[in-house]
Amino acid sequence: MVSELSSKIPVLGLKIDKHTLESVSLNKARTMYASGAISSMLLPFLVLPTAYVISTPVGILFTLLTLANSLFTIYFSSHVGDFHRAGIGHDILVSHPKPDYGSNA
Repeated sequence: MVSELSSKIPVLGLKIDKHTLESVSLNKARTMYASGAISSMLLPFLVLPTAYVISTPVGILFTLLTLANSLFTIYFSSHVGDFHRAGIGHDILVSHPKPDYGSNA
C-alpha cells in the first residue's frame, strides 16, 4: 500500500550520471553529494523571516517544520542518502554491471 501511494506522489530529485563520476576525484564526488543534503537542510530556513512577518503562529509552524525536515534529512541521509554516499568509498560512485542471477554458472 505504501509503495502504491508513494508512486503517485511527485518528488523532486536529481539523477546522477554515475559514469561521469568516474572521471572526477573522490573528494569532488563527496562534496557534490554532501552539498545536496546540506542545501536541503539550510534552504528552508530562508522562509522563516517571512513566516514570522505573516504571524507568530505561522512562524512557529514553519520553524517546527524546518527543524523536522533538518532532523529527517540528517538521520536518513546519513543512513541511505547523500551523506551516506559522500562517506563511502569510490566503488559506490563507479557503475558496475548488475549480476546475472538467472545463470547456472
